[in-house]
Amino acid sequence: MGDAHQKYRFSAISIKKEVADRFREFSREVSPTHTETLEAMLNFFKWNQLSPNDNLGVREDGTKKRINALISIVKGIEQDGILPTKAMMEMLFELWPNPNDLEEKGSLSMPEPEQLKLDMTFELLREQEQRIDIQEALDRTTAAFQDLLFHRVKLVQTTLGATRLQLDMSPKEFENLKQQFKTQ
Repeated sequence: MGDAHQKYRFSAISIKKEVADRFREFSREVSPTHTETLEAMLNFFKWNQLSPNDNLGVREDGTKKRINALISIVKGIEQDGILPTKAMMEMLFELWPNPNDLEEKGSLSMPEPEQLKLDMTFELLREQEQRIDIQEALDRTTAAFQDLLFHRVKLVQTTLGATRLQLDMSPKEFENLKQQFKTQ
């Protein structure tokens, strides 16, 4: 052990006892010697171009908010970017000719890329508009049905028998409602 100490030149640094105790605990977790620990710390700051006084903005509550924000961004990208792109790629590969047919014909005839891209874009836009229209119609129907159930259905308690629900509506209103749901 004496030989190992003679290889290196040592220097003493005066620091507060509390700080020295903290450093010794930390050093036991990081590396076998205090010198290696201190060298690793200095290298970390140098390689990452950081200062010990830099505020890295890492706090538990702020970090959780940032992670949640990143998750919502990724979900948005997935819904708005990846799924439509996947649909376009599937449509593109459906239009791609069969390799067996190419050998028989001897030539490759593909539609122009710009026209193909425009056609797929218009098709996706049409599908998106149809989906929005269907969703709006469903929302209107759901609202009408909830209005019917929550405002027109009443609880009737009888003295001899089970409690039942009664629809408070005239026959004419009922026929109008049936016609309305038949047209939708």
